Amino acid sequence: MGTAKSNLTAGALGVLILLALVSILRQCRSEGPAFDIEAFGGLGGYAANRVVEFLGPGKRVVLILFDESGRSAFGKDEYAFVETLKQHQYRIKATATVSPGPLLSDPMAAAETGVLSMQTYLDLSRNHPNVDAVVSFVGPPVPVSDPPPEREAGHPPLVIARSLADDASLDLVESGFAEIAIVQRVGDAGLPPSANGDAVTNPFDQMLEVVTADR
Repeated sequence: MGTAKSNLTAGALGVLILLALVSILRQCRSEGPAFDIEAFGGLGGYAANRVVEFLGPGKRVVLILFDESGRSAFGKDEYAFVETLKQHQYRIKATATVSPGPLLSDPMAAAETGVLSMQTYLDLSRNHPNVDAVVSFVGPPVPVSDPPPEREAGHPPLVIARSLADDASLDLVESGFAEIAIVQRVGDAGLPPSANGDAVTNPFDQMLEVVTADR
């Protein structure tokens, strides 16, 4: 995992911009009277399914999402993320929101530094010790100290379901502070096969991977 970290930052901006553009284009598309979660899927559905694969169904979680200022770009992905979790009987005990800040005005800065402050995350985690996980769809809590912190006793696990700062996410997983992170894929190692054994065609599987402490 350490060797992969050095290759992530260079490509993070491209993936970040691509995912943002996908969200913006879907936001602009005319919709019918109902939002079809299964048909939309997108990053939100993909991330939610990866979270469920790791944690299992029927969990109690706290979610961290973007506030209203990020809805035009990320609202549909967040909606798909939340609704897909609910389809797996997830109970959302609380939701916290943060501003996307530089993600909209300066994507490169967000890819390097993230948008979720460590103190905001710690306060939220301390206030909800009895949930099964705190799930961030806005990236890792930053800044990350050197050496990276370990999760405090009594704090629920952290799941980074959308990484905007991959180096920070990997550091937090490696230290045990976070349980998993969905980060940019480097190379084809660990790329899951499709159902019929052919090359994977899911663009999110091609771009992203789930990283845990033992992987």
